[in-house]
Parts: sequence; C-alpha cells; structure tokens
Amino acid sequence: MLLVKPPDPQFFVELLQGLQTDSYTREEVVSWQEAVVSECGWRVPLSVEQGFWYFYSLAYLLVPGIFDEPGFFIRNADIQEYLLDIDLVAGDFERPGLRHLRAHELDREAIRWPLKVISANQGSRCTNETGALPTVRGIFEQGDALVEHTHLEFMDVTYLIVREYREYGEEAMILGTDRDEQKLAKFIAAIEF
Repeated sequence: MLLVKPPDPQFFVELLQGLQTDSYTREEVVSWQEAVVSECGWRVPLSVEQGFWYFYSLAYLLVPGIFDEPGFFIRNADIQEYLLDIDLVAGDFERPGLRHLRAHELDREAIRWPLKVISANQGSRCTNETGALPTVRGIFEQGDALVEHTHLEFMDVTYLIVREYREYGEEAMILGTDRDEQKLAKFIAAIEF
C-alpha cells in the first residue's frame, strides 16, 4: 500500500521501478497519485529533472490505447523512458545525422518555433520506413493535453515532433530551434515522413 504523501526523488524512482516489476499496479498508482494531487495540486516537490511531468502523467496510466491500440495510452515503454531520463541516460537512437535527445539533454531556454503541421495516419505513431522513432507519452504542461513526442537533433537544430491526442489526433506538429526551411526539408526527408 502506498502512503499518501508527496514523493521525494528517491521514492519516485522506486515507484516507477515498482510499476515495471508489477510491485505496484496501475490502479494503485493512479489512486495514490490522485490523492497526492488533491493535497499538493501542481506543487509536488519534484523538479522537472526529478520527474515533475512524469508524476502528473501517472494520472493517465489507466487511459486505454488510442485509435484501437491495445493496452494503455501510457505504455510500459514510457515508464522506462521516464526512468532513463531521470537517470540522465542519453538518447540511444541514431541514424546518420540524426540523434534522439531525452528531456535532460535539451536546452530548456531555447525557443522552439512551430514549423510545420504534418498528417499523422490514424493508428500510427511517429514512424518511418525503418520503424518507430523513439517517443514518449504523457502530459508535459498544465492543461492535461495527452501527447506523444520525440526530440531529435539534426544539422545542429533540435526538432520536437509532438502529437496531441485529444484535439489534434490526426496531426503532428514539428517545432524547431531554427526556422531554416532547407534544414527542415532535409530533416523531414531524414525521418522519411
């Protein structure tokens, strides 16, 4: 049984690990998370680096998969990504000129310009011909928008591909730290959308 108290960083990591090993059920964690939020609101004592947004994402552990996808919206792979990011493990997806970045590797002060809206086929994730790009799902701002996103570095530009499921499920947006249209065109070709 989980005690209703705000998580410290160590306990939060242990909680995520417990979800992975089935020491805690999704139902149990959602119930605990809701009780903590009722006490703390948006003031849970975790920094972004310690899993602040991942804590709030736990509220959606029981949301079913999107577009008839089996399982849950927050996948086991997302829990693993949360842990890897908190543990400061660098992104591990690489193709020539293209590198995946986890949240801890980002310049949080950099401006990300909206660059292009692309169609996302219903039922698909951010994929290309060689398979799925590494994505993570959750909520990453107040307002409870369920999103799936990935950060990729290409030609010294950091791009964010984000798909919001509640309102814009059939579209994904590309944001970037540079508005150069030629670089964007090459980036889109590199990920083979």
